[in-house]
Amino acid sequence: MYLRKRGEVVPRGTERLENDLAAQVLLSFEVKRPESAHQKWRLFDDFYAEVFSRHITGPRIYFAYRMYQLVEAAFADVDDELIRGYKLAKFFMLYVLRRALERDALASRLMAEPEVPLANHEPDIMAALGQLARLLIRPFNYLVQKRKDAGYFDYKSDLKNKDRVADMANEIMSMYESGLVLHPDGSPSALLTQKSTITEEDLFRPPNTPSA
Repeated sequence: MYLRKRGEVVPRGTERLENDLAAQVLLSFEVKRPESAHQKWRLFDDFYAEVFSRHITGPRIYFAYRMYQLVEAAFADVDDELIRGYKLAKFFMLYVLRRALERDALASRLMAEPEVPLANHEPDIMAALGQLARLLIRPFNYLVQKRKDAGYFDYKSDLKNKDRVADMANEIMSMYESGLVLHPDGSPSALLTQKSTITEEDLFRPPNTPSA
């Protein structure tokens, strides 16, 4: 359940999503501005039109939030304890996850049309993309260690800088995509289909529609 107002009553057994967290998630995942996700005072002012544009439907909000949950779980594998607990780093990696998904034809379609796939195959989809989130933590750990080895890594400053965020994301994606040359089973498409019984056709088949 998406809460428009803080303190809104939530029905028993319903998961709640506060509007400020929803805005932070959408700014990072849909608008691709993770460096500004800490600026809560701007989410419903400067960024409102972008964050809550017409194409941001309920299913897309839910999908983005589920991706954030996968990143949160994957952060257990972050080596640096301080960065592991830094929320803006999670929004940054949510953006990196978005970058990996949008470069893959099947995953890109899934992001644009999540309602039917999630209705039919949510557990399998989350398991597959959770694995992708964990795969992306590996190059993130390498990037952090490399910067620490080169001197003091001011991650709090870098994660709030648009150009440095772009550079770090590009570096992580370069490492991840280089690894796909030897291990193509780590691509979003492969994880979504080869690691389960789902086919691409099955993924987008409406409920109660017989297979061919």
